[in-house]
Amino acid sequence: MSQANTKLIMKALKMALKSATTTTDLASGGIMNRKQQNKFLQLARDESALLSKVRYIEMPTPKYEIDKIGVGSRQMRGTTENEDVSSYTKKPTFGKIELDSQKYALPWELTEETLEDNIEKGNLATVVRNLFAAQFGLDSEDVALNGDSTAPTATAVDMAGNIDGVTDPITITVDSTAGFPRNSNAGLLKIDSEYFSYESKTATTFVGCGRAQNGSTIATHLDNAAVSYELDPLIGTDDGWFNQALSGSANLVDLSAINSGELSKDHFFAMYRALPQRFSRGSRKRNLKWMLSTNQWIKYLEYLSDRVTNGGDSAIGGVEQKPLGIGVIEVPSMPEDGIMLTDPKNLIWGVQRGMKVRRDGTSKDAIMSDVVFWNTTSRFAMAIEEEEGIAIGTGLTVA
Repeated sequence: MSQANTKLIMKALKMALKSATTTTDLASGGIMNRKQQNKFLQLARDESALLSKVRYIEMPTPKYEIDKIGVGSRQMRGTTENEDVSSYTKKPTFGKIELDSQKYALPWELTEETLEDNIEKGNLATVVRNLFAAQFGLDSEDVALNGDSTAPTATAVDMAGNIDGVTDPITITVDSTAGFPRNSNAGLLKIDSEYFSYESKTATTFVGCGRAQNGSTIATHLDNAAVSYELDPLIGTDDGWFNQALSGSANLVDLSAINSGELSKDHFFAMYRALPQRFSRGSRKRNLKWMLSTNQWIKYLEYLSDRVTNGGDSAIGGVEQKPLGIGVIEVPSMPEDGIMLTDPKNLIWGVQRGMKVRRDGTSKDAIMSDVVFWNTTSRFAMAIEEEEGIAIGTGLTVA
């Protein structure tokens, strides 16, 4: 690693390292103790735009239940003098939220030469460790939000002209896209030996296809060739909040039907109206947040800046914009075509206590390769407390 790169890394993580635990402090066997693991996890959460704001649950076991309580709506009633209201007595509703964690791993390695031949000497391992802690947070946010474990049944190409080995098909027509994820975020299409990405789907087409993904090569594919879906090793592991909301009882809004999908104020009004009033009144409104991708938020600020109003001037000047008085969380991993409106504490991220960061520089493999190995393993789960407390929309124009 060059001195210039090392200096950039150190500058970016200088504040984080002030309170960091060095890799030389690892306990016997190369495993972080509880305090060290908590620091690693806190750094990971701080790097995420969303995980630091959702409801965090420390799970003592891989499967864990948390209590849920509610009172519904319109529980009070009118009464008259001396009226016996005992027959109208109400009770809160109780329930359980089940968290079933999945295991994740983030391994990395450094050669002894890298550790020795840099101006930071022994401190470089800690710098890199913190870089991977930050990446652990970003990847955790990605799967917590976008996870989609759908494993659809294979379909078949339905294109009389076949798919040639030259042209990038804008769309791929198939017998049916039923069961396939709405985009290729959670995996890739596989036709023969070539992998394809896609931006969206209709009932019988995959739209915006990109060829030769995952290092595959462009090839010719004949009509009736099998089309399967291979899940991403991270995003395809479990179902995240976005897909839980879409498949559950959240309040859905078709954003493509508003302003042709181009983000505007009308989208925010439609989303807000879709949320039941018991989740958008009083103190509950103060806790609501808009969640959308950075790119879409920038497009909205551009939309505001084009208006010859004080609002347009404030958007250009960097004044915080709060559509309908509700703050915005820019989430880089948010689906580009989607918006979510809810209280972030309505989203639950449960992490099992058994998180480990291991270091090994003394095993036979490490000695023979002259490298030091690290591996971060964790188990976590995602859940939603009140699906009806979410308004979620898809269909925004991405380009």
